[in-house]
Amino acid sequence: KSPKLLLVGFPMHAKRYLDGDGLFFYFRFDLELRIISHLKSVGYEVAYKMHPDSMGRVDPILVENGAEVVGGPFEDVCGDYDGLIFADLATSALGFALTTDKPVVLTLLGRGGLSGEAFEALGHRASIVPLSWNDQNQLIFNEQDLVTAVNTAQPKGRDTSFWEQNVCYRWHYTPGWGAS
Repeated sequence: KSPKLLLVGFPMHAKRYLDGDGLFFYFRFDLELRIISHLKSVGYEVAYKMHPDSMGRVDPILVENGAEVVGGPFEDVCGDYDGLIFADLATSALGFALTTDKPVVLTLLGRGGLSGEAFEALGHRASIVPLSWNDQNQLIFNEQDLVTAVNTAQPKGRDTSFWEQNVCYRWHYTPGWGAS
């Protein structure tokens, strides 16, 4: 039986996020389609967790590429999969995923804007696949690195160190981030 993986999708809208490289749907969807294609070619079942605001917009393209399209809250569906894949840090679902015991794979351009300490803590919980840009303005990954990350990502104990060090701390102690 092939492992079932859930790729968490980037929002499909024309908004360009300016706080990181490549945070625009065109770049991310192109990357996600190539991740799906490669993982399917080496025998994985891949489902695509659509961002709630994007349901119905690109479903036919995903189905044509062999991915099951999954809706509903991430928290309700992630338990049905053997591993979770994120093509970017910019999703609230990643925070939840990091507190589960599911294997997590994350593609990341550089350190994704994280401090060295935060990047190291994230690496304890997730298998990170480096991204880079090619001369065609595409985010690219090494296919073998992706397969290795998926194959070696292990279920982990509920390691909340990244969450505690980088989210809860800011929420409680940074002005404007919540209770202070």
